[in-house]
Amino acid sequence: MIATVLYLVMIPWFALITIVRIELLAPMLLIITLFGAYANERNMMDVFVAIFFGLFGYFLRRHGYPLISLVIGLILGRLAEGSFHQALMISDHDYSVFILRPLSALIFAVCLVLVLWPGVKTRLGRGGAEAT
Repeated sequence: MIATVLYLVMIPWFALITIVRIELLAPMLLIITLFGAYANERNMMDVFVAIFFGLFGYFLRRHGYPLISLVIGLILGRLAEGSFHQALMISDHDYSVFILRPLSALIFAVCLVLVLWPGVKTRLGRGGAEAT
């Protein structure tokens, strides 16, 4: 409750950060981020990991890759892997449980279509152009 009231009172000052030039804001944000990475575990390896992922994100953005899918994958990857292993243990390591059950078969089919659709669409587009 106190944090909400404090935040509501501070909104005008928080809004002022939007008028700061990016040339001033980016280095300050970089320094604060790297200090935070170090302060978490007091380990320089965390700083190097933060720099690596920053450069990796810059590379992806520069070449037009969507960053949100990477972030979702990093956040949900561990949860999905744990659930995958749990499902395998419940089914006595039988992979058919992912295809033979109706709901999982539907989800698997939708995922398969979403993965394969860009290639199929490209081939259909080329085939139609050559036929005319």
